[in-house]
Amino acid sequence: MTVFTGRNMNAKWAGSDIPDVLSWSVDESGDVATYRSSDTSGGTGRVDGGDDVTASVRAAQGTAAPITSQIKKGDTGVLALYENGTLFWSFEAICLGAQVAVDANSNEVIGYDLSFGWAAQTGSVTRPTP
Repeated sequence: MTVFTGRNMNAKWAGSDIPDVLSWSVDESGDVATYRSSDTSGGTGRVDGGDDVTASVRAAQGTAAPITSQIKKGDTGVLALYENGTLFWSFEAICLGAQVAVDANSNEVIGYDLSFGWAAQTGSVTRPTP
């Protein structure tokens, strides 16, 4: 499992900045299919299986409208996660859900954790290339 987390970063959803991003992470994984046949000489052969990408974005509630009014579970769009101005991950994503954090003293929303999955598994994933 490869996890890549950016510092001095930002995140975009469908071309618009996600406001007040505190952190993001992306996890690119895949299945490996195993098999035995006459060609494996009694051993186990392995081939690359299906790929998957998931991501999460943690954001504070600033002065902008609540992010959950802009991104809802089931929405699809291009998610771009920038390490800096030129290094980024990008893929067609679906919002899997949002967790909302509320301050116990003020009863106000203070932040969000958004989770995303790869919506178009036949599409491509843009990876950071220095």
